[in-house]
Amino acid sequence: MIMRLGIRRFLTMAVGSAILGAGLACFSDRGTVTAPNGAQCAIPLDPNLLGSTVIAIKDLAYLPAQVTVKAGTKVTWANCDVANGDHTSTSGTGVFDSGIMSAGPPAGIFSFTFPQAGAFGYICTVHPSMQGTVLVQ
Repeated sequence: MIMRLGIRRFLTMAVGSAILGAGLACFSDRGTVTAPNGAQCAIPLDPNLLGSTVIAIKDLAYLPAQVTVKAGTKVTWANCDVANGDHTSTSGTGVFDSGIMSAGPPAGIFSFTFPQAGAFGYICTVHPSMQGTVLVQ
């Protein structure tokens, strides 16, 4: 029991510290994404998300709608929009496509690492009025 608590505490601290700038606080086997408007949703606690910039999908919007990252950064979309169901994050130029992400809980997630500089616009193919941009420096 003590060892189990120690591992949980370690994972919580490690993941929370690595993704703190993206608004991800972790507990147990799930983390919580907090969007700029205060919306929250549970996402799977996954070591592959360490160092990722997180974009929450909530209320038919990408939050934030625009992010700026350095080349080589992993961006993760988390579908927190239980009220509006399935969403995608699909590049307008075919560079990436999440496929359908269910709302969960836990939220459906998709990650993509941007290897080079550029502006990458994307939409939700289920709700085309949802649009976002990843600016890579």
